[in-house]
Amino acid sequence: MDGKLLKDILGDALDNHNSSSKKLAETTGVPEGYIKSLLEGELRKLPPAPYVRGYLTKIASILDLDFYDLWQTYKGETEMPSSGQ
Repeated sequence: MDGKLLKDILGDALDNHNSSSKKLAETTGVPEGYIKSLLEGELRKLPPAPYVRGYLTKIASILDLDFYDLWQTYKGETEMPSSGQ
């Protein structure tokens, strides 16, 4: 997504929807603390990747974002070991 950080993509989308982390948490069921961690770029505070994948799926749907792009951005910003390591 044009080299933008995940926190910037999500922050811009929230602004475009005149929404907040609290409203997004209520709409998606994603804990607000995790949404805040995403918005602050504190990805180490998030649960394991399968949970984040599910959260990003829900967030992408609500904010009219492409899930695949979000997921690729997340993976690029985190050190995700491949299976067997």
